[in-house]
Amino acid sequence: MSPAQPAHENPAHAALHIILLDDGADRATDIEGALASFHIDFQLSRVDRRIHFLSALADPPDAVISASIAGGYPGLDALRAARALYPELPFIFCGTPTDAEAVAAWRAGADDYIFLDELDRMPAALERAVARRIMRARNARRAEEIEGLNRELLQLVRHVDGVRDEEKKRLAREIHDQLGQELTAHKLGLYWIQRELAGREDAPLFRRVLDKLSELIDLNSTTIATVRSIAHQMRPVVLDEMGLVPALESLVRDFNRQGGALCGLRVGSGKDAGQDANQDASDNFAPLSPALETDLFRIAQEALTNIGRHSKGQHAYIQLTQSPGDLLLEIGDDGVGYATEDRPFGLGLIGIRERIRAHGGQIEIDSTPGRGTSIRVRMQLD
Repeated sequence: MSPAQPAHENPAHAALHIILLDDGADRATDIEGALASFHIDFQLSRVDRRIHFLSALADPPDAVISASIAGGYPGLDALRAARALYPELPFIFCGTPTDAEAVAAWRAGADDYIFLDELDRMPAALERAVARRIMRARNARRAEEIEGLNRELLQLVRHVDGVRDEEKKRLAREIHDQLGQELTAHKLGLYWIQRELAGREDAPLFRRVLDKLSELIDLNSTTIATVRSIAHQMRPVVLDEMGLVPALESLVRDFNRQGGALCGLRVGSGKDAGQDANQDASDNFAPLSPALETDLFRIAQEALTNIGRHSKGQHAYIQLTQSPGDLLLEIGDDGVGYATEDRPFGLGLIGIRERIRAHGGQIEIDSTPGRGTSIRVRMQLD
């Protein structure tokens, strides 16, 4: 059962529903009289047995006052029963306890212990206990609302990411296939013209035409390479056609062509964990869902981008390890590092965290100035 909601959020202007646990002596009468004399607006349910106490709890009270520690239905048992149903329910003991009884009540979580000769403290004690309960209930509701908004925001982000990835995939295929094919056809046409004009280099006009054709062919080749690079950056075709491991191999090759740090890739599953990717460890790598493969690739891509921009190191690595029910992706470098407690999270790292969170994964970042940085991502597989 969820924690009880207070019957009223303004105890000064509404009657308090109070359960009074009677021990059979006169203390319960004294307590009831004290409440009445201080003009507290209340509705009292007076009970003395366990079955009656539990029945009274069915209507969530604002507070419980127990005049019993050990006699009748023991107050400590009542406290445990009430808190099991309503963890935030104010519970006040009243009587003349021994030191051991008072200590036991505090340890059990009582809000207050009022002696019979200080019943004038009862109104203030009730007000404090109920106010704390109301505040805790409000905070709990706000926390639930914030958590709900966070869940909705995460769902929206995932939806936007999914739509964007699908659009990138479509555009990448159109650029790679359609535009690439058209540019290749243009290049073949230029080659045909060049071939038809071959052997006429002695005429100045033909020489200039042939020189211009050579320039256009070179420009066409450069344009084709640029188009393929753009398509690959938008959405690597190899990720859709061959899966995560070949896509990571392609990512590492592209990274190493840029100069700077030299990156290696190690892939493994089970007994061959840590094996070099080019040793066919990927053959034993179990397939993952397309969404998870896309996010793991994007995480590695973002991490390598950060290494290229900031690490100033000589070496980097990606290690992908799969074992039954578990997957570990680690990206690291031997660069300058940083003090993790002093560096705020950038948008790239926030994006990585959100991708991991969407799959219920965990991230650990380890960085030390002068000793490089590593990012470890762990996912539980179904």
